Amino acid sequence: MAVTFCEKENIKKWSQDGYLGVEMECGTTFAVCASFTKRAIGLFQVSDQIIHGDSVLYSNEEKDFIKSATNEVIRRLALHLTAKG
Repeated sequence: MAVTFCEKENIKKWSQDGYLGVEMECGTTFAVCASFTKRAIGLFQVSDQIIHGDSVLYSNEEKDFIKSATNEVIRRLALHLTAKG
């Protein structure tokens, strides 16, 4: 994850400025879709609490279950939205 390479001072300042999250891929997807005049949607799964240094990516049974269940809901929602066209 790119954010882990940021200095803690930057993360603290972003938090104080009111930023709630960091997204790394959707901006590019939206730009490409816009250039081809295609519709786009972003579905986000919160996986890291960068202020406290916690992540659902660190393995333990509860976090693995939450990540798996969330991934499944996102997949189903994406398929539903795609089918609606």
